[in-house]
Amino acid sequence: MSVMNRDRKYTPKTSRLESHYQRLVARWQTTAAAVTLQEIAEELGCCRRYTRVLLQSMMARQWLSWTGQRGQGARGRLHCRVKDVSMQEKEKIFLEVSATLDSEYESSPPEDVSSNRVCIRFYRPIDAIVPSDHTGRVERHLLNMVHAGLTSINDQGVAVPDVAMAAKKSQNLQTWRFPLRQGLTWHNGEPVHADQLLQSLQIHLARPAFSHVTSVELEKDRGIDTLILSLSRPDAMLAYRLADPVHRLAHPQSGETGLGPFAIRVHNDHQLQLEASYCYHGTKPRIQTIEYSIEARLPGRQWTAVVLLHPDEEPEGATFQYLPKDDAGFVYLAFNNRSGSLNPSQQRFIQALAGVALRSLIGRENVSPVSEQWSVPALSENAEVVLLPPAVTLGYFWAPETEALMKNLQRQMRYWGCKLTIRPIDANLWFLPEKWDDCDIGVSDLRFQTPWWFAPETRFCHSVMIRQFTPPTFYSRLSQLLIRLGRDEARYPERIRRIMRLLIRTGCVSPLFTLKFEVRASKGICDVTVFPQGWPDFNRIWVDVN
Repeated sequence: MSVMNRDRKYTPKTSRLESHYQRLVARWQTTAAAVTLQEIAEELGCCRRYTRVLLQSMMARQWLSWTGQRGQGARGRLHCRVKDVSMQEKEKIFLEVSATLDSEYESSPPEDVSSNRVCIRFYRPIDAIVPSDHTGRVERHLLNMVHAGLTSINDQGVAVPDVAMAAKKSQNLQTWRFPLRQGLTWHNGEPVHADQLLQSLQIHLARPAFSHVTSVELEKDRGIDTLILSLSRPDAMLAYRLADPVHRLAHPQSGETGLGPFAIRVHNDHQLQLEASYCYHGTKPRIQTIEYSIEARLPGRQWTAVVLLHPDEEPEGATFQYLPKDDAGFVYLAFNNRSGSLNPSQQRFIQALAGVALRSLIGRENVSPVSEQWSVPALSENAEVVLLPPAVTLGYFWAPETEALMKNLQRQMRYWGCKLTIRPIDANLWFLPEKWDDCDIGVSDLRFQTPWWFAPETRFCHSVMIRQFTPPTFYSRLSQLLIRLGRDEARYPERIRRIMRLLIRTGCVSPLFTLKFEVRASKGICDVTVFPQGWPDFNRIWVDVN
């Protein structure tokens, strides 16, 4: 129950409670059984905290008795006493216990959540935390914290059920069924209705990643609300597509209201405050509050470094450094091969000039060469000199590092008689339609997430630049190849690696450098785990008050 809605009474709806009870009867009949709270929660499809609320409500109606035992995994005694109860009796008892249940549900503190908070100083206002392709680096990370999806990626990089209790695929991989968890609650305290999740999902299905989804239906399957997706072709990777942060399920009428581990309590141009959600269906965060304070100028701070501080502490107090364990991806250069404005010899010469322009950048603290598996043969200073066109246009995603590189490249090309016009594009607006036909060169970034091997396809599907730069025949062949890859989950990672190496060898993608992300934390901020894009996992962080 949201702390913002304490004046609202919350109790399970009678019809929904009856449905929950019938599921317990179907599993354990009307004889006493030794079961764990977790087993009951899994049968009901909700978190343990909400399971306790349901059990207490059922006991108040005298439908069952439940005696829990202390200790994780301890077995209690569950005894379903009746197979049916008249609606009149249920309503009578419902009214009598409503206030008691509400008081207990509201006032009891969440498990494993400290009362501490961690502060982050950020250099710009944070955009709306609403699932969308047009999200920046910080907003995309926050989607993971605020919203939940049908599926999510676990610590091993595997897509697992989240809001769905399971992800069941047909033998031909063209029908996927997602039975939904019961008893979910939005961050605003409103109970979740299955049709709301359907509405939210339908917004995402209009995107390129789901062009093969022909229909989505909401049906009852043995009393459980189930989303059924029908596909025009086999797809073993659908659970990974749905797990992308931009495909999380937000409240259809309130985009920043979600189902994730943290709820947004304050969000304006000066501050973003997240609080651990009391009604989250997964593992509860161990920190109570994450607070971003927006400061337009942070002297001496790099945008690739995230600093975790105690309240009212200065950044100098963050003396512990944490680095991502996984590859963050790379910034790359691509040519407009559809327009044919630059021939292969000119492209190779510009690549060599970019290698020269890159030298001064590599010395920066947050820039490093690309990893060995993505590296290209060293660009020779003695590369064949060719005549360049009098003018070339380049579009690039703006960052301090890419801007510095583009200005260096401008000087290099000016020396060889070519005027380079550079067109910076805000990274948050990268997927919006641009006049890429007018660009001869593009500089973009391939951001790896967990797992890294799904990022190339995601970027390929959504990138307007890639579509505009790639000749239609080659683009069609590459699209068909990715479709075939999607039929085999086990072989997908290695095959996508081979495709990436092919694109690099043929010059379709020319990796330039890698941005180095880091997290700095103050003493006492513990269990800092860093994602590839440099953001800490807020679900793990806790504060040692001693």
